[in-house]
Amino acid sequence: MNKVAFSFLREVINDFNVLIEQIPDNAFNYCSRGILRFSVGDDDGALADWNRASRMGCEASCFLLKEKVNSTRNTVSENKKKVL
Repeated sequence: MNKVAFSFLREVINDFNVLIEQIPDNAFNYCSRGILRFSVGDDDGALADWNRASRMGCEASCFLLKEKVNSTRNTVSENKKKVL
């Protein structure tokens, strides 16, 4: 990702931060910010947002969480095989 795209995504994340402060009970905002965070490499932030949105009933976040967890498990499993 180039610097311009990364910078733009960080600005949009900041916009979502403000939006979430103003409307904290909107699951879609957390899900969306999670996607953006994931895009810039903030996996922990993305998981936190998706988890929050999921607990608020956002089915898309449930799916994203499940996919990320499964992906992480597969990577760990593959790395264990390489070590052994």
